[in-house]
Amino acid sequence: MALSKFNFSLGLGALVFTVLFPSSLNAEPRPYQLIYEVFRNGKLAGQAEVNMQQQGERWIIRSEGSGTRGLGRLLGVTDAEQAEGSFIDGRFRPDRFSHHSRLAGISDDWSAQFNWQEATVAITKGKDVLSLDLGQGALDKLSLNIELQRRLREQDTDLQLFQVSDDKIKPRTYRLLPAEQLETSLGCINTQPVELVPTGSTQFSRSWHATDFDFLAVHLERGKTNGTHLEMRITAMVLDGRKIAPLTPCSATHSGSGGR
Repeated sequence: MALSKFNFSLGLGALVFTVLFPSSLNAEPRPYQLIYEVFRNGKLAGQAEVNMQQQGERWIIRSEGSGTRGLGRLLGVTDAEQAEGSFIDGRFRPDRFSHHSRLAGISDDWSAQFNWQEATVAITKGKDVLSLDLGQGALDKLSLNIELQRRLREQDTDLQLFQVSDDKIKPRTYRLLPAEQLETSLGCINTQPVELVPTGSTQFSRSWHATDFDFLAVHLERGKTNGTHLEMRITAMVLDGRKIAPLTPCSATHSGSGGR
C-alpha cells in the first residue's frame, strides 16, 4: 500500500473471492488486487489500489491512489509506487523501488536500487544519489508490507523491521493487538490488527490483516491524536484470480465498512 497524502505504510497493497483458502496452509505467494476507499476525518476523499502480479520469475507490486473528493481533488493529489523483485525462500527481495507523488502541481520523485550482494541501497532523488547500508535487511515500503504479512502468517513474534525512505533507513516496530471480527464492504472478516509502536509522537498507524486471506490488509488507519485521521477501507478483493464474493455480515467489534 503507498499514497504519501492518502495511502498508508502497511500495505501499504484491492481484495475478494468465493472460496476461502486457508492462508496458514499456503505459504506460496499469490497474486492479488485490492481496492480501497480513502477517508479523511470520516469523509470520502479518494481511492486507492494495490496489486501484486507475477511476470516470469519476477514479481511486481504496485500501489496507486488519487484524491477524488474535496481538498484531495482540488489539490490534484496523486501517488504511485512500485517495487520489483523475487521471492527467495518465501521472502520477497526487492531489486528496485520507485515513488512518485503530486500535490498542488508539485512532484516528489525518488527511487531505490538494491544491491543485496553488497548489502547496500542507492537512493536517487533528482541529481542526488545516496548510498546506505541495508543493515538488518531494510526494505522499501511495499516490500516491508509483504514481509510483515509473511511474519503474521508464520506467527513470527519478531515484528521489528527497517524501512528505506528517501534519505535514511527507519526502524519500524509493530505490536499485535487483540484479534477482531471486522465488518467491511465485503462482509465479516476475521482480522489480526497490528499497530506501529509510536516513537514518542502523537501519531498513530494501525492495520487490520485478514487471517483467511493471506493476511492482506483490509483496513488501515493513520493520523495524529486530535488531528487529521486517514482511513483506507477495503471495497473489493481479487486473490489468485478469484473475486471474493460478499461474506456473511457479523456483529463486529470494529467496523471498517464506512458505517461508523
